[in-house]
Amino acid sequence: RESQLDEPPLFWLRGNRVYDFHGDRGTVADFEADLLTREVEDDATCRSRRQKQGLLPFPFLPLPQKEKVEDDDGNDANRAPKR
Repeated sequence: RESQLDEPPLFWLRGNRVYDFHGDRGTVADFEADLLTREVEDDATCRSRRQKQGLLPFPFLPLPQKEKVEDDDGNDANRAPKR
């Protein structure tokens, strides 16, 4: 099928994840499924996948986001203490 892109795309791998100049495209398996199964070069699903997986936003490492935890007093435990 014909490409929708005018110029050849540039991709690189880092830690089993595929990146381009717009950010994270997902894991190698996700990227493969996008191109070969879904036959999509770029869409909102590719771009929002990292958020749906609960990972920190690009350009941070793809680590899980910290969950917001409240202590017994109902205070946000992730906040810095007041001075």
